[in-house]
Order: sequence, then C-alpha cells, then structure tokens
Amino acid sequence: MSNQTENYTASPKAIGGDELDALFSWLEPYFPLVLAVSGGADSMCLMHLMADWLKRRGAQGAHGGQGENEARLAGAGEAQPTSSPTRFTAVSTPGPVQISNALKVQTVTVDHGLRAGSVAEAQFVQRASLTLGFAHTTLRWDGDKPQTGIQAAARKARYELISAFLCKQIGQSRENQPDNKLSAQDGARDGSVAGRCAYSLPTLLTAHHQDDLAETVLMRLARGSGLDGLAGMSRKSTLCGMTILRPLLELPKTRLVATLNKRSISYVEDPSNENTAFERVRLRRAASALSEAGLGNEALAVSARRLARAKCALDELTSDLMQRCAVRAREFGYGELVFYEFNAAPEELRLRLLNRLIGFYGGADMPVRLSKLEDLCLALGTADFSGATLNKCRIVHRGKKLMLFRETGRAATTARTLEPGASFLWDHRFLVSLSPQSDQAFEILPLGENGWRDLKLNYEAVAQCDVPFDAASSVPAFWARGKLVAVPVFGGLAEDLSGPRVAGAPLLACSVRAL
Repeated sequence: MSNQTENYTASPKAIGGDELDALFSWLEPYFPLVLAVSGGADSMCLMHLMADWLKRRGAQGAHGGQGENEARLAGAGEAQPTSSPTRFTAVSTPGPVQISNALKVQTVTVDHGLRAGSVAEAQFVQRASLTLGFAHTTLRWDGDKPQTGIQAAARKARYELISAFLCKQIGQSRENQPDNKLSAQDGARDGSVAGRCAYSLPTLLTAHHQDDLAETVLMRLARGSGLDGLAGMSRKSTLCGMTILRPLLELPKTRLVATLNKRSISYVEDPSNENTAFERVRLRRAASALSEAGLGNEALAVSARRLARAKCALDELTSDLMQRCAVRAREFGYGELVFYEFNAAPEELRLRLLNRLIGFYGGADMPVRLSKLEDLCLALGTADFSGATLNKCRIVHRGKKLMLFRETGRAATTARTLEPGASFLWDHRFLVSLSPQSDQAFEILPLGENGWRDLKLNYEAVAQCDVPFDAASSVPAFWARGKLVAVPVFGGLAEDLSGPRVAGAPLLACSVRAL
C-alpha cells in the first residue's frame, strides 16, 4: 500500500467538496450504482469521493444495489461458484449502513489472481468499502490464464465477471416477485414487449481519468481509427449488457493522487504499470516527449472531447431515427422497423442504426466492420435484396418492415448449464435465472427447428401466434435429462411452458435484454 507517489511530484490541486455535485449529480438517473474498485489510486479516489457526495446529500453511506438479501450473494465469508462464460467465485459482505432505496451503491473488486498479494489487495478494498458503508463483493477469476494478451484477457474477464454477478443479483431479486406472465392480450400473440419483460443491469462506475483517455486516443490513432475511435472513452458506454459511466474522465490523475495524499488515504501500487511490455506503459513513458511536441494529455483530451461531442450528437440523431422508424424490441429476441423511414435517413445515421441493432439482435455485442455495414446499407436499397447475414444477425424485408433475427442455427450452439440459484446472460440477448429451490440444473440450447415444430403441434395457442420461425427457433429452451422442460418466453401462451413451479411460483425466469 502507499500514501505517497514518486511519479507525480508537482503540486496539483486536490479535489474539493465544492466539485462533487459537478462530478456526480448527473449520475442520479442511473442509480443503483456499482463502483469497480481495484484498490489503485484512481478507484480508491472514486470510492471516497462518492462517499463524500452521498454524505453531503444526507445519505450516510450506501448499501447493496438490490438490498441486503440481494447483496449477500454467498453470505459473508462464503464462496459460491456461479455459471458464467468466465469462471469466477463471489464473496460478498453487506455494508453496515442502510439508506433510502432511491440511492443504492455497492462496490465490487475483481481478483484476477495474476500475482502474489492479490487476495490481500481485495481484502484491503473490502475493509475500506465497509468503513465507508458500502456493501462489497470480491469476484475471483478462476481457471487457467492465457500466456499472451493477458491485459486484454483480464479486461474481458473483468467485465464478464461483473456482468454475471449483477445478473445473479437480478435473479435473486426476482425470488419474491409475483408471477408476471404474459397473456395473449398482453402482447404475447404479436410478440411485443411490455416494460416488465425487459431488464437492465445496475450501472457500473469506473475510475477512468484524463490520462486514460489520452492514452486511448494515441492507441487508436496508431490503428487508423475514425471519429468514434478517436473520441476515445466516453462518459457513458455499454458493455456486456451493462451501462458504464466514467465521472472522473475530465480529471488528470495528478489530482486524484493529490486528493488521496492530502487525506492520507492508502492505495495499491500495481507493478504491471511499470512493465514496458504493455502498450499503455510505453505511452506513459513517452508522455514527456509527446507533451513537448504539443501532444500532451490535456490537448489530446480536448480533441477527444470535441470528437466525442460530434459522436454524441450522431448517437442522439440515431436514437431519433430509431423512434421515427418505430423500432420495436420483441420479447422473442428479434426486432423490426419501418423501412421507408430508415431508407430516407442520411447514410451515416443508417450505418449507425444498423450497427446498433445488428450488435444487439445478433447476440455478438460488438461493433460491425464499417466496410461490411456500407455494403449492407447499399444492398438494402436495391429491388433485388433478398436478405443478408452479418455478425450472426439475419436481416430481411417483410412487407414494409425490415426485420432482424438471430442467425438460425448459430444462437449459442454450445449448451450452457443453469445451476440452481444461478443467473447469466444467454447469447447476449436473454437474462436467464433458476431459483435456488430447484432440485436440478437445466441445459439451455436454442429451441431449433424441430423444437418449434413440436410446440406448434402440441400447443394450439403457440400454433396460432405469429412469431416468425427465425425468431422462435433461436429462443432459449431448457432441457433436463434429454427432455425439453420449458420455453419460458412462450409461457404466456401455454402455462406449462414456463417450467416447473414451487408453491405456484415458477422456478425459471427468462427476460429479453433491454435495447
């Protein structure tokens, strides 16, 4: 641990209490919040500043994002494995102070297990979190680690672990919720989504700052990135189904460290920050020379902010286009829009909307290569367009509408096991959960052509619904001992498709991810 640093010898101004509202007040619509705290200077400063802000607002600390029961994933000191693409163990400890449900904040630390002392560092963060009144969870990255590309792999694992943890909290919060199944009158017949059928994860806060932003711009400049890439990090982004906010992005690291030093707050020194094998470290070493050439962090951050401003405007216009095109997110994991409105829009907005929708409905959760989007956009305007597949998303014309489906036959083709008490994001489209009261696990696979045919033969309401084959065949189906047990998205049409129940309450839950 450290209270001082040799790398920042200037006398930057510590962050004052009069700056807290400007830093955090815009976060209020995004509660509940989860703070990612590694123990380093940046995240420790974020956690302490957040605690200060909450106290100024009359909230003496904070408690878990879904309340005490939800925050206690495994109970203090207990470790429970959970089913996710990245293996991890969660250990949660509730904070000692409760506040209004309107303000819910918790902290989470990912122990990557990459160096000696990582367990002690996570425990250090836990103690600091509890002292401030925040519920805290440590997530451990279990299993084998890659020999190359370790920073990228660790970053991917980190966000997957946090997303899976929050999915599990949502699953637990459902345990005492009433059975809100859809009926045909509620919209199951036409596939529309009622607000209660979609879900959103709590918002994740990270401590990225101005130096991180400048480094990202340089890295992307070296790769020939366009406007979106050169805008660097934004204050708001999405990843792994989570909204990610960065309230410290306009502050240089020197001010964060100065704040900790002034208050004698300890933090962890990460030795990998001195390893020149990593690109970011090399850029930091070159910072002085770059600054002398006029490419200092502040100048780079100014350029990034200006580009981000343009990107933000284009994103807003893209959202407006979504409304004009009447984009509809269907409970069965597909989407549709009015094509003539789409085709009349400027090409840049059409490209951005396609990128957004393909990433969502294709289950890839990643940007599409621009050249391929341009080819698709051009093809959509031709009379002989018969459909296309891009990033596992099938795009077709149906009358006056453009429809987007998960590519049939490729939706999470590897079986995923859902254990009792577990929740996870399936195919980046559906949050699936299984009650701890279940006495068995289930395998999840796409329903497929044969499964869809069997449902229509055995359930008249399903046979009469107008859910397209492309959508129905790619929804999650739950199996046990080789037998189809449930297809919860059709539970509003046939109750027994919701799966087994205990005391009248369904053990399985399945909700489409919010667009």
